[in-house]
Amino acid sequence: MRTDCRPLQERFQDFLLRAKNQQTIWETVRPFMKDIARKDLIRWADGLTFAAQDLRWIEEEVPDWFTPLGEEAVDQAKHALSELADRMLEWQTWARAELITETAPAVEQVPDAERFVQMEEDEYRRLLHDKLGVELDELQAWYEQEIEKTRADVLECAARAIRQAGVDEPLPQTVGAANELLWKYAGPCDSPEEMFARAKVYLARTRALAHEYVDLPEDEQCVCLKVPSQLRESYPWGGYENGDVHQRPIVGQMFLNQYNYQQITDGWIKMNAMHETYPGHHVQFVRAITDPLPQTLKIGAKHIPLIEGTAHRTERAFEWIFGEDPWFPLFVAYRRHHTSVRIKADLMLFYFGKSVEDATRLYMDELGFARHVARGQVQSQLNTPGYFTCYYYGMKKLCDWEAEFGYNKKDFTELLFSIGNMSMENVRLYLELSEEDKERFRKDFPSLLMEAGA
Repeated sequence: MRTDCRPLQERFQDFLLRAKNQQTIWETVRPFMKDIARKDLIRWADGLTFAAQDLRWIEEEVPDWFTPLGEEAVDQAKHALSELADRMLEWQTWARAELITETAPAVEQVPDAERFVQMEEDEYRRLLHDKLGVELDELQAWYEQEIEKTRADVLECAARAIRQAGVDEPLPQTVGAANELLWKYAGPCDSPEEMFARAKVYLARTRALAHEYVDLPEDEQCVCLKVPSQLRESYPWGGYENGDVHQRPIVGQMFLNQYNYQQITDGWIKMNAMHETYPGHHVQFVRAITDPLPQTLKIGAKHIPLIEGTAHRTERAFEWIFGEDPWFPLFVAYRRHHTSVRIKADLMLFYFGKSVEDATRLYMDELGFARHVARGQVQSQLNTPGYFTCYYYGMKKLCDWEAEFGYNKKDFTELLFSIGNMSMENVRLYLELSEEDKERFRKDFPSLLMEAGA
């Protein structure tokens, strides 16, 4: 709803219709569910618990959307969501009774220490390769080495920050101790309001930077909003939502988690103002609309390592934008360690067969996360297996190629935002083209969709 710029009454009617149609969709697919593998049915049924809870949380946002239409409209929308949540739990009960049949505790009743989500090796390998464009063998070959490297980088940056800030602190010996410095000298805001005000200032700075390094329309905008209610548990810090592709000027929206503001240090706010927006995901959204790329490159396949790797590269490539803050380079190093550790957590959960509690403890022990933040990070990985390997995987390849092909920072930044959505394999092939062929590739090969007027 937040990204839809149609007239409010039209959005309201569409909202009610979509909620109502879920029952029709369920009745259509139910006869075919007997053909689904049991383990997938269990995963789906367990997921309905969280989906229903999400709908309860979304109800809280309904007044923000539909109050101008009157109290009756607000009540109708709330009732539609509540009814759909009840139906989801009914579908769950039916599936467990009719298809799953074996007695087993629901996911919400299983302690994290006894909850396992391991996949078969071939299944996990295919997920990474076929859907995300990540190679399992590559991850296994270097993930431990990279964790060691990023851990050492954190400690080195911590020592440098102590010197530059001129504070009397012992040199930290662990990442957790380095994180305590961030909390002490660049900690969270005192209120959500202060957090959003600070984010607005940071966005203005990163926007100005992006317009120097990347081709962007002068009137594009990115605003900072509250986290969507259904994402409060799985996005501990923040994220980005594309805007309406038909709206002009183009507007995107970064969000921060106001429910978790006491865990969002200043570094997280600054990083979100880069990774999620400038030059990060918001710039990717804008360029996907404005660039004359073939539609196939706008749709993409196996492109998540490029999308997330580009935004992750931005964090260090442009950390100097906050050069007055001696602690931000330490946060950037900490964040890079965070993304390397996420690869290990993903492998633990889906490949090595470790428990949900084991992955939660990894974040607490290695990064100093509070338990609920660590559990929220694990929940995000449970929701999207493999996805969180893409950040460090993509960033590592891009930074290696930037050095190998001899690009300067400005030209490589523009290149990354000019090529749409490609697999890393195709990015490598693209970099090997001549400049003339790069231009032809982007502009002279329209897809069949474009030729059909789609």
